[in-house]
Amino acid sequence: MVNTRQPVTTSGSEYSPSWEPHRNAVHRLIQLVDVLAIAFNQFRQLSFKLPQPNSPDFSRERLDAETERLRRDFAEITAAIFPSGDAGPQHTAAALADAAVAELARQESKDESLIRQAEQWMASIGWVFVPHVYPRDPGSPLHTEFDKEGELLFQYSSIRRGLVVALARVGQEIPDDINCRKRLVFVSFTNPWETPVTQQVLLEWVMGAKAISGRPRLQSDDFADAEGESVHTAPDSERRELLDAFRQVLIVTVPPASPFLELGRQIQKARLYYFVNDELPKATLPQSYAANLLHAATRYYELENDEPTRARVRDDQHVEKLLAEIRENGRWPYVRDELANCSSMILQQERGRRELEQTLLEPPLRDDLADQSPAKSGAQSPVQPVKRDKKAEARDKWIYMQCCRRTPHDAIAAELKRIAPQRGWSVVTSKQRIQQIGNEYADRHGRDRPPARREK
Repeated sequence: MVNTRQPVTTSGSEYSPSWEPHRNAVHRLIQLVDVLAIAFNQFRQLSFKLPQPNSPDFSRERLDAETERLRRDFAEITAAIFPSGDAGPQHTAAALADAAVAELARQESKDESLIRQAEQWMASIGWVFVPHVYPRDPGSPLHTEFDKEGELLFQYSSIRRGLVVALARVGQEIPDDINCRKRLVFVSFTNPWETPVTQQVLLEWVMGAKAISGRPRLQSDDFADAEGESVHTAPDSERRELLDAFRQVLIVTVPPASPFLELGRQIQKARLYYFVNDELPKATLPQSYAANLLHAATRYYELENDEPTRARVRDDQHVEKLLAEIRENGRWPYVRDELANCSSMILQQERGRRELEQTLLEPPLRDDLADQSPAKSGAQSPVQPVKRDKKAEARDKWIYMQCCRRTPHDAIAAELKRIAPQRGWSVVTSKQRIQQIGNEYADRHGRDRPPARREK
């Protein structure tokens, strides 16, 4: 076997570490992990400095504006790292990790586990669509969510250390100035000389890691046949529009009705109206608000060709009324969390539908291959897949959706026990069996498995 490992100079005086995130996939992964951690820490630390109610110049409008600015800055960074055309942060993270594993394999290293840990961490950060600001109320339950998100920063040090060790095992070091970036993740901005890394610098680091990297993006020409006629619309643009519509709703403080109606238009365009109507959870008041907002906004466009019914139900006014209630009773942080959970479910459903469509659009078998079918060759027909009971499949789908939104397994079991008699479903009480059903449903339908977790 030919040794592809690059020769390493052992003399410290001769070796000069280089930094090429645009070429080296492990460098690229480290750089993007750094940017995500720095941006996330800056968001959290600066949220401590938001206007306080007891300050003389406090106003609710100023608090909302500065909170929205922090969220927009963080959303700009995550959007630059996780292209919406990838359909989800986990797919971008997987592609970056695969390239890093290949990079190390070319150096005869097998440190894949360290790379996969970084992949999981990146995906977790990427799914934090709307990070929580520091709750001023000491008794607020949002402290739990704020602290839970903070655990990602505690994990950063070991993740980054693992990537640096993986490089060291193939004889590579990183420059001192790059190594010092890890300190920026733990700056608290309590001292006057501590200033945030500017948005421009963070975006430059992201672009620097993508200069000659990444998978080729599908263009509209990729969906044309030999005669130049479009076979079907490019999925990237539709998926990007749906993801961007969710972002516009989630990154602001109690948005007006117009972004919600635009989100409804994108959901209806993706043909997910009935999914929104039937599958979104409504067990709690925030869940009910989130589901009703999405349903009304989507139905507004579902009834676009039925003006009499549209004028009668006035879903646009219903969206405005719901938002006014949420604003008045101060429940937006809880409703926003449920909307973020709904976005994960809807985006996964959209991806599964699109994958099915792409499978159906595959060209048929050639005639010469069709001639070799069992019916013509006399071979025994393959065993047909077992057709599952519709009610069992419906129950499994419901369990899968609940697992995807990270509903605790005991809560899933309790809710299933309540609704099972109405729907004719069999009851499952074991946490392990609930997790198993979620995984089995994902495997049967070619979807991502629900996020792994540990429950006491």
